[in-house]
Amino acid sequence: MKITSNRYTNVEVDARIALHALVAAAHHPRSVATYGTYAGNDAANRAIPHGLGAVPTMVFICNTLGYDYIYRIVRGFGLIYWQSDTPGMGTRLVTQVDDTNFYVGDGVNHTQSANASAGGTTYAWATMG
Repeated sequence: MKITSNRYTNVEVDARIALHALVAAAHHPRSVATYGTYAGNDAANRAIPHGLGAVPTMVFICNTLGYDYIYRIVRGFGLIYWQSDTPGMGTRLVTQVDDTNFYVGDGVNHTQSANASAGGTTYAWATMG
């Protein structure tokens, strides 16, 4: 069953709330947070520089072409947790986040590992240290 709120699905609402909170945190003078975008390229274990200078506690990623997938990476695990609005959820194995980069693309399923290039897919991300 697909539940909607106004005109957005639950996944879209979750993605918008999380990105808004993380972007707001990045602008707070005592917070350690960064954000940005990248275009998917189907590469495995692609490094995305996060600019924190420390290992992030969490990285939140969403597909900007409709928010049909949201992703999170938690410090200490080399996994991307994904959730889609189809519905579905799971994990994909990638290189563990470090003090310079987080990693996307598992070489098997680019959509579920946040690095698909189909249709010009772009991803927005935010991270907190």
